[in-house]
Amino acid sequence: METQPEYIHPYLIRSSNSSLSASYPFLFFSAAMLYQVFVPDFTISATQKTDTNSHGKNHVISSYSDLGVTLDIPSSNLRFFLVRGSPYITAFVTKPTSLSITTVHTIVSLSSNDGNTKYTLQLNNTQTWLIYTSSPINLNHEASEIKSKPFSGIIRIAVVPGSNPKYALSKDANELNSSVITTNSSYYYGKHVARAARLALIAEEVSFPKVIPTIRKYLKETIEPWLDGTFIGNAFLYDKKWGGVVTKKGSTDSSADFGFGIYNDHHYHLGYFLYGIAVLAKLDPSWGQKYKPQAYSLVTDFMNLDQRYNSNYPRLRCFDPYKLHSWAAGLTEFENGRNQESSSEAVNAYYSAALMGLAYGDTGLAATGSTLTALEIGATQMWWHVKVEDNLYEEDFSEDNRIVGIVWANKRDSKLWWAPAECRDCRLLIQVLPLLPVTEHLFSDAAYAKEFVEWTLPSLKNKTNAESGKGFTYALQGIYDKETALKNIRMLKGFDDGNSFTNLLWWIHSR
Repeated sequence: METQPEYIHPYLIRSSNSSLSASYPFLFFSAAMLYQVFVPDFTISATQKTDTNSHGKNHVISSYSDLGVTLDIPSSNLRFFLVRGSPYITAFVTKPTSLSITTVHTIVSLSSNDGNTKYTLQLNNTQTWLIYTSSPINLNHEASEIKSKPFSGIIRIAVVPGSNPKYALSKDANELNSSVITTNSSYYYGKHVARAARLALIAEEVSFPKVIPTIRKYLKETIEPWLDGTFIGNAFLYDKKWGGVVTKKGSTDSSADFGFGIYNDHHYHLGYFLYGIAVLAKLDPSWGQKYKPQAYSLVTDFMNLDQRYNSNYPRLRCFDPYKLHSWAAGLTEFENGRNQESSSEAVNAYYSAALMGLAYGDTGLAATGSTLTALEIGATQMWWHVKVEDNLYEEDFSEDNRIVGIVWANKRDSKLWWAPAECRDCRLLIQVLPLLPVTEHLFSDAAYAKEFVEWTLPSLKNKTNAESGKGFTYALQGIYDKETALKNIRMLKGFDDGNSFTNLLWWIHSR
């Protein structure tokens, strides 16, 4: 039996008959309230519990004062001295006992000093904890558990200050390194660019400017080679035959870059780059002016309003003014006509163009991008978001689906190009990424978001290969259940290459 968490500053603690759990809580807030969320950052107990039920002993308050309590847990041979305001959680192991320290997070590292009386524990939620003991102790760890050989004496555990959401932003920013990007795909590389650009805007929003120079440097290192034509392994080229931007790889291999050379997915790939360009032009206007011709070539490739404006590109390459949404298919003919899989990446393309208009003070581009964004969102909510009560699709299809995988001109498909219909978390991921402020407008119907998430969640069970994509499911969960979503996000062990822990924390805290 577990008790309710109790705040003793700076920790929330919760005891059971055999263990004590502690949380260095993070603040959850909205316009209506703010409170601290309990997530068991560590739980300490004996690896083998002693049966004390026959003596009527469980966890017992053996003494107390105005500022603290002494909590005895006889089954684990543990006595805790819990003092308000103390940076330490202190325990006395009353006789030689093998200890277990578990966490809901993943252990990144565990290192000790020469005397094995001080250990530094780093978790994947960006927290760092210190473990002190009164005599040497041998600790070994697995993915989420630390075990000791028999030990008796004092053990004290304390969090290192700074393990908070801003620390997550600092960590994500400091880990940016353009030299470790292994892909030369225009799609995946663009996602790396946009991921970093999100960190810069979040830093501005939370008044954490010290990380921005690092992000700005990274954006320059990643974007400039593509705009200069010096990127090794790929490049943007102009194709005179069809009038558009293609990649060097795509120009000689129709399957490279997801068919970008035959005009597939142009708004997807370029949208990610435009997001990064918009942010960098905002941070560094002189840089923006230097690369303005290349930036406008990219946006005009798929968003040229009229050939009288620019005769090098066709009018609205992807957007269908009748359907009011885009098509991702390029030159290839299909039995069921043109198609589009990711509605959210289409939204990102026009949203990014609007941001670029704002960065350059171009009201026309900002207005056009905003209008197409709104139209794409409206069409997505109509044709991709499946709601039973709308009766838009036949009952058999509506009962089994909450999202369309691919919208064709003459068909609606539940499967994806790269995943079967049964992979519901795959279907959610591709209709949510990238996670941006505009996502709240795309999923403005909270009731539908809940239906969509609950339809998806069973697909996440026992799926070790879906960790990086789970964040998008939990992000939508945050629309209607912030506390549960936040707990789920803090337990993630990986993130999509276009997403980050910082971005997910920003999303939840800004709902």
